[in-house]
Amino acid sequence: MDIVPLAELLVLKDAGVWGDEDEVHGTIVLRSTNVKNDGSIDFRKQARRAIPAKKVAEKSLQEGDILLERSGGSPAQPVGRVAYFRGYEQTVVHGNFIGRLRPNPDLVEPRYLFRFLHRLHQTGGTLRYQAQTTGLRNLKFKEYERLDIPLPPRDEQRRIAHLLDEADRLQRLRKEANEKAQRILPALFVEMFGDPETNPMGWEIKPLKEVATIQIGPFGSLLHQKDYVEGGIPLINPKHIQGGRIAPSASNAITPEKHHALKKYQLRAGDVVMGRRGEMGRCAVVGADEDGWLCGTGSLIIRPLQDRASAPYLASLLSHNVMRRRLESLSLGLTLPNLNATIVQNLLVMLPPNDRQVAFKDALTRTKGVIANQAVAERGLGDAVATLRSHLFAGAV
Repeated sequence: MDIVPLAELLVLKDAGVWGDEDEVHGTIVLRSTNVKNDGSIDFRKQARRAIPAKKVAEKSLQEGDILLERSGGSPAQPVGRVAYFRGYEQTVVHGNFIGRLRPNPDLVEPRYLFRFLHRLHQTGGTLRYQAQTTGLRNLKFKEYERLDIPLPPRDEQRRIAHLLDEADRLQRLRKEANEKAQRILPALFVEMFGDPETNPMGWEIKPLKEVATIQIGPFGSLLHQKDYVEGGIPLINPKHIQGGRIAPSASNAITPEKHHALKKYQLRAGDVVMGRRGEMGRCAVVGADEDGWLCGTGSLIIRPLQDRASAPYLASLLSHNVMRRRLESLSLGLTLPNLNATIVQNLLVMLPPNDRQVAFKDALTRTKGVIANQAVAERGLGDAVATLRSHLFAGAV
């Protein structure tokens, strides 16, 4: 297999252009924000700039060009992302933080070269070409263009590019399926109970205090620095309630002694824990694994009364966009919205019959099972694709 420096595989390598804003007659200029992590180009956020005609002719992108992010990045994302230009219905040029690489089709398959450079960035390979000045990360292009590119026979280059294109297509389909599954949950609630804004099914309306007890988390004065220990009993604040689940932090935990002293703030399986500060409507059902954990200062406990309301129903209702907006309008504080016990106790909620809530709980459990399986499949496919990329470029597949 031949090894060739990147620079020798290019017929063109140049920086981009910029100009004054011109939304009417300007030329589309692609920026770092248009380069997606999967190597595609997002045309939705278009910058139109006044570029001289001569420059437009020089900098117009052609199908097969590779866009290279030369400045940008972040602590979690090194500079050096690449995207493959497949063409566009209008003339497009690249911005001044973007480099253009035009592969020589007589020497290398453009799609293969893109795939190699994309994997280089995905695996952290561009870190060694990164320089940082005044907070901006720049790609050391003179070093980058000396990068050695393995060149298998042309048929093998096409095969590798095709296999990775297919793998990406499958990942996109899997991701779309997972996103669709996620959208089922709010749709399921509305299908069974109707829109909380209008209550079209005419359910009984009650203040929350008639269907559940409300307990605000302990005041900050009850917890001191010495009470916190690494790996102790988890303390659940709003930041630990994510996507309808409880995600504890080992560093936000208390000693068993302090836990014992704060019995009335302990969570029980079947409770709903809800954030009362910041983002409204952030809540989760407490499961058996979380039984006994402590409600944090920024959260509150909603404990359903037997045969009046179920935790899955209340959690889904309170996290609905309609109820989120209602809680926001009732909250106190200008900079950081917060709820007190009285506000939550008097919150009006629609109350379907108990058997209807039980049916919803069963449907919710089944749906969440599907979503969990989708997520596992998505992660598994991602791992498989990463392995495939590694093996293909190593010549093992």
